[in-house]
Amino acid sequence: ILIVEIKSVVPIDSGNAVKLKVEISSGENIEKKQLIISASQYFDCGRPEAGQITEEFYDRLESMAEMYGAVRKGAYLLSYSASNKSNLKRKLITKGISGENASLAVEYLSDKGYIDELSQVKRLILRMSDRNRYGKRRIISELFAKGVQHDINYMAGSTSHDMMPPFIYSMSKKWCEGQKKKSYTWFFDKVLPGETYGAWHSSDL
Repeated sequence: ILIVEIKSVVPIDSGNAVKLKVEISSGENIEKKQLIISASQYFDCGRPEAGQITEEFYDRLESMAEMYGAVRKGAYLLSYSASNKSNLKRKLITKGISGENASLAVEYLSDKGYIDELSQVKRLILRMSDRNRYGKRRIISELFAKGVQHDINYMAGSTSHDMMPPFIYSMSKKWCEGQKKKSYTWFFDKVLPGETYGAWHSSDL
């Protein structure tokens, strides 16, 4: 039987977080742990004080600490460079954060306004069009490569007379298959009015 005991509860980071020192005893061995959770998490779990707790409650505190650690790591990475959701999640996973906690941390940071994907995309498009002089197709290709996407249903069409038809269709299909929500792609084997008439595949619509 394990005996789990909180030895001390110390506010840190100007009261925004709490450090819990925990000892886990099996009767023969004692393992010391240090968990850091946010102040809001601390209040949500009933403001535990020094004393013995159940193994189930310890597991809950440990999960909270892992989640808070993922949020702190994400905020740290964003302080060095802006990132969209998919790229930040990938960076967190490479840092050893579980996929589930990485997703939760990214959503939390996004809800708090730390990730502004729309502004990032606008700046990226302006840079590619003004500085690099990229055209529409090159910009879209670059956005695809950078994982810029939203949690929406996508449509991506192409024609047999498009630029690099097989490649464009294959890329569109792969993109649609990788979305969270059901998305659609199609391939028309027909010459359709498009850029020559001042519109970008308006006939697809």
